[in-house]
Amino acid sequence: SDEYWTLKHLEKNKGGTVEEVVVFKDRRRVEVELSETLYSVSIAPRPDHELGQRLRLLVESVNPRAASIHLRQID
Repeated sequence: SDEYWTLKHLEKNKGGTVEEVVVFKDRRRVEVELSETLYSVSIAPRPDHELGQRLRLLVESVNPRAASIHLRQID
């Protein structure tokens, strides 16, 4: 229920940007936490990702019913 409403809120930002912080990193994935909502999501890793790094991500799509969100890092 909390996840649905968090994604419903983020759905309003579709096409906009969100600020996130890298909270986990390994070879295959990076987990980031949205600063505004503390919602965690995995993104594709890049060599320049560091723990604690702040990223700006574009909200490409959100589907609260499917519990999915697609984000793309803005350089």
